[in-house]
Amino acid sequence: MKQLELLYEGKAKQVFSTDDPDKIIIHYKDTATAFNNVKKATIENKGVL
Repeated sequence: MKQLELLYEGKAKQVFSTDDPDKIIIHYKDTATAFNNVKKATIENKGVL
């Protein structure tokens, strides 16, 4: 399965289309924010399922 176009990007994840129209790839980020994005940090392995 090939990762194609970035469909959505938010604070916690990215959603990509694939060469299979019935499937998507969701990439969960290792970043965290607090206080309306005033504080930012990277939490290693936060996005791992």
